[in-house]
Amino acid sequence: INENAGKRRFVFVQNGTGHYPYVCDSEFRIYTPSAIKDGKDDKDCTGMKNDYDNCIHAVDVFLSEIIGSLQDKNAVVLYSSDHGELLGEEGKWHHGDADNPYLRHVPAFIWFSDEYKAKHPDMVRSYAEVKDKLLVHGQFFASILKLCGIQSSVPLNVGDFVEDDILKHPNNLPDSVIGCKD
Repeated sequence: INENAGKRRFVFVQNGTGHYPYVCDSEFRIYTPSAIKDGKDDKDCTGMKNDYDNCIHAVDVFLSEIIGSLQDKNAVVLYSSDHGELLGEEGKWHHGDADNPYLRHVPAFIWFSDEYKAKHPDMVRSYAEVKDKLLVHGQFFASILKLCGIQSSVPLNVGDFVEDDILKHPNNLPDSVIGCKD
């Protein structure tokens, strides 16, 4: 990442930590017991749930290190999980229930370095104004282009987080919003 100082860069990082079987480095195992470490678990799967929480801790540390390394650069970090995870809720596990809104609707965040904020105050303000707006993964591409100042003549089927209201999008399913099902 740091080899071409002064040149524009786009870096995509996929962190697989958090997928079953919820394995992470031992330095991140702060919740015990651990099904991975102990090789067994109780009937409530406490160890597996702890292993999942340990993976979340590992992701938090990973993101902290990424943001820390970009503090003094002109940078933006976009983060989102790819899906939610069930850990025994209503007797369901993992992420294979397409009807469960908690597997489809996941948190995301955007972080701006101070330098980016200074160079692009209007952009930062526009994203701050929609911080609680629902979004979909498809909006990441348009948002990344916009945040990087890249123009494209290729038509996109969904816009960025700021300009496109996904609730009004023709491909939005009426029951795809948490709380809309009776």
